[in-house]
Amino acid sequence: MDLHILSEIEASNFKPIKLTYAIRIYSSTREDAPLELKKSPWYKRIVEYTFDVIDDEPCEPGQVSLCDTGTVELSESVARDLIMDFSRHSNGIEALMVHCKAGKERSPAVAIALNELFGLGHNREELKTKFEHFDCKAYETILRASAKRLY
Repeated sequence: MDLHILSEIEASNFKPIKLTYAIRIYSSTREDAPLELKKSPWYKRIVEYTFDVIDDEPCEPGQVSLCDTGTVELSESVARDLIMDFSRHSNGIEALMVHCKAGKERSPAVAIALNELFGLGHNREELKTKFEHFDCKAYETILRASAKRLY
């Protein structure tokens, strides 16, 4: 299966040429309207999720913790929904496109986890090296949610 891990700008210019399942990831603090995806009959399904990168690094004295700023963490419940939806609607798809704002943290975390769970055909270590700043917490949440085997 083709795997496209993109920024929002790249996703807005993406033209699928195969039956594609698309995952759009937004930040809870987003203030501008999302960029539209190009209309295409090749999109089998487009789903949207909202969660932020949660940095567990200790804060410097006087620094505001991300957890105190109203950020939204990817919950196991939402991760289960993501897994179950992909499982239900991935039959026959030939490509997965995942994007977040920059395409460096959240979208690689989701794509790498789905690659592992569903055997999409990509080398996990190569993906982790290519996207070295992927959101480990979101990735681990998805893998933990998969252990429930509800899909």
